[in-house]
Amino acid sequence: MSKSSPPQNHPGMMTPEEIASLRKKSQVASLWLKLIMSQHEIPLLTYVRRPRLPAPAQFETPEHDRRLDMSNTISNIPYDELSIGQSASLTRTVSEEDIRLFAASSHDTNPAHLDADYAAGTQFKEVIMHGMWSAGLISAVIGNQLPGMGSIYLGQDLQFRRPVRVGDTITATLTVVEKNDAKKWVTLETVVTNQNGDKVVVGKANVLAPTEKISREAIAVPQVTLA
Repeated sequence: MSKSSPPQNHPGMMTPEEIASLRKKSQVASLWLKLIMSQHEIPLLTYVRRPRLPAPAQFETPEHDRRLDMSNTISNIPYDELSIGQSASLTRTVSEEDIRLFAASSHDTNPAHLDADYAAGTQFKEVIMHGMWSAGLISAVIGNQLPGMGSIYLGQDLQFRRPVRVGDTITATLTVVEKNDAKKWVTLETVVTNQNGDKVVVGKANVLAPTEKISREAIAVPQVTLA
């Protein structure tokens, strides 16, 4: 009978001596860890089961806090609630940035609005606001107040009486002057004045008024800054 040869180690396998050495090092490392934890009182991480949150009903908002905040709400005026002589207005003070913003959105870059040197040589002697900016205040009153949401702006005639300059405080006032019950059309007198009461724009607007009451949360005016 031939003698059996000792087992051969495969490449990558550890020898018994290497295994024993690794176990010894592991035991030493474990002892060092216990010693350090006992000296420095290192807290152990533990899993704690948190109590389940109460049902949502327990956090329900009180009834008086759930009511609609009317101070931040806008409502329209349906056709049947409109009356002859009823009016609404909007006031804005013109700034240089307003002029630049209107020029940027409309692409009306006439130097009379944007170039102080050029404007000094015109009959107005200084930069003036675009005429349609004042007309835009009329549109804002129609869309937000009189009649408000649901209105369809059908037509408008305008006469520009005076220029609007930086620093002017401009007020657009709209007044109901006629109603057409068959078509639900409303005619509005539109007058835009400056801080002195001078009329800068006058005209009339034709509007298809809404037939249903609508109330919604007011949307804040977007804040835009030009470079």
